[in-house]
Amino acid sequence: MAFDGEMPMSGGSFAGYCSPLQNLPARAREELTDWTQTLGGHLAAEGYRGPYSLDLVCTQDGTLYALE
Repeated sequence: MAFDGEMPMSGGSFAGYCSPLQNLPARAREELTDWTQTLGGHLAAEGYRGPYSLDLVCTQDGTLYALE
């Protein structure tokens, strides 16, 4: 099961959690889905059976950067 969300920041601190993501460009949403499925497939092939998360930032132009 996959879900997405956003941790908005205010003054350099996290200010809550919003799910699902709002205003994510379609291209970025497709790329996010691909990254998540690829990572999950790799983890499953290695025998991992637990939950995982993929933390990213999305720039205003829709470019994704993986953080952890």
